Amino acid sequence: MIKFIKKILNLSEVFRVLNESFRGFRVKLLGLALLGFLGGLLESVGINVLIPVFSFFTKSSIPAEDFISRNITKYLSYLPFEHDLIFLISLTISLFLIRAIVLILFSYFSYTTMIDYKNQSVKSLLKSVFAAKWTFLLGKKLGYIQATIFRDMQTTSDTMVYLSRFIVSSTGLLVYLFFALNISSGITSLTLLVGMLAVLMLFPFVKKNRATFGQMAETEKLVSSYLIENISGAKNVKSLTVEDRVIEKGEGFYDLMKVLNMKIVVFRSALANFMQPVSLVFISSLFYYYSKQPNFNLPSFIVTVYLIQKIFTYLDNTQAAFHSVNEQTPFLKNILAFKNEVEKNKEDTSGKKPFKFSKTLHLDKIGFSYEDGHPILSDIDIKIKKGEVVGLIGPSGAGKSSVADLLLKFLKPTDGRITLDGIDINEIETKSWRKSIGYVSQDVFLMHDTIENNIRFYDDGVTDEDIKMGAELANAIEFIDKQSKGFKTLVGDRGVMLSGGQRQRIVLARILARKPSVIILDEATSALDNESELLIQKAIHSLKGRITIIIIAHRLSTVMDADRLFVLDNGRVVEEGDPKKLIEDEDSYFYKTYHLKK
Repeated sequence: MIKFIKKILNLSEVFRVLNESFRGFRVKLLGLALLGFLGGLLESVGINVLIPVFSFFTKSSIPAEDFISRNITKYLSYLPFEHDLIFLISLTISLFLIRAIVLILFSYFSYTTMIDYKNQSVKSLLKSVFAAKWTFLLGKKLGYIQATIFRDMQTTSDTMVYLSRFIVSSTGLLVYLFFALNISSGITSLTLLVGMLAVLMLFPFVKKNRATFGQMAETEKLVSSYLIENISGAKNVKSLTVEDRVIEKGEGFYDLMKVLNMKIVVFRSALANFMQPVSLVFISSLFYYYSKQPNFNLPSFIVTVYLIQKIFTYLDNTQAAFHSVNEQTPFLKNILAFKNEVEKNKEDTSGKKPFKFSKTLHLDKIGFSYEDGHPILSDIDIKIKKGEVVGLIGPSGAGKSSVADLLLKFLKPTDGRITLDGIDINEIETKSWRKSIGYVSQDVFLMHDTIENNIRFYDDGVTDEDIKMGAELANAIEFIDKQSKGFKTLVGDRGVMLSGGQRQRIVLARILARKPSVIILDEATSALDNESELLIQKAIHSLKGRITIIIIAHRLSTVMDADRLFVLDNGRVVEEGDPKKLIEDEDSYFYKTYHLKK
């Protein structure tokens, strides 16, 4: 009894998840159910029409007594012409042709519904992810988000196909059961009982096959991960001459997949072929028994046997489709949980005021800490005038990058506020703010595309003139013109065809092409050679007075040309002033750090 209750609860959970997942597709699923029902109805009526057809051939004198056959004969009698054998055969063929059209429509709408669901869901998920709080995204592994959006979404879209199959199989099963019971309730009930017993007998094999599928799925994930890992690290694999070992280990995975595939084939073959001899013995026994009865109607018996065969087929298809849907439920639950989590962590973009910068950007007694309560920044008070170049230095972990994230509105202060000309930046429209704040980090992000498209970077509002202007201001035009195809040159995966300095200048050109009011350079030159750093510094110097620039740096040479310098330590401003004056003060952090580097 307890096991039965658990099964019922499990089924209710499956239907709850399906209902929540496909809520916006109920009408389409209902339409698919109607098409499936219509397909089963047309075939069943067509089969019933065969009873008088068989009567012509067998010359049976015993009329079919079932309700449907009587009504078919009744309605045919109203026709103004005789319903002879040719007419009956033509009618049957016509019904099956119409059914074929209905099933084609079902297949078409089934797959278009699946594609619509996948497209809408992926679009919705991507939109939600990019609208989420930065702190939420920081707490998630990139691989987890990727797997959720692509692998889990592909699996859940497959569920829509399985669900469609379940609909057409279950509706067809109900129609066939009705027609078969109408013709012969005794034979149908007995056959249904035998079929259910056969399904129960085969259940252990079905369970074993499902477990093998699960093992195959896990192995495929291992193979996929192994291939991605070693192909992305091909340079290291080849330089260490371990190609043979990598291939050998990969072959082990494929050998295991071969074994699992063979098991699946054997189980499938056993399941498919077991029912044939059982069906043959059962139908032969039925024929022997009923043929001895005085009122035996051979045409009705033939049609009943056909319907029974279809019932078994639909029963098998229905349970297979439901098992497939049931197996995909964890993926649906994962998608729903992820959606709910993302929605709960939606970024606040309630600001409505436009971005206008004419005087001062003020970090007014800013404090910040993450959810654990550990303070990252405390009592930060920095005023930055329009057109000023400000340097921000300090040891690792001092909170410099947190200041950048606060200025980008990725984080919100837990104390104090940031204002622009006296207006709290939370009151300023977020997209307007970020379009006006250019950000360049040491982690260069380039697409596997042309230099031109990497500078434009999805923004169609950036013109060719803007691109060229940005490249000139970033001191990138010289090396771009030397490329074989100029701005049309492909940079390779993650910009592998360019040097580190060239990649960084492309990103700087990307920012400058958008004509920002403020630029934040977050350790932008920390990984560059001296020559590349000098070119970036020249670019910054040329922008002085035209754009407000905030330079976060470890390299002190990068901030020597700044108007003012702020030194952070343990989340606090411990020193500020003109770098040229600070370097002359032997007690200053800047002096000590500068001469330590020397």
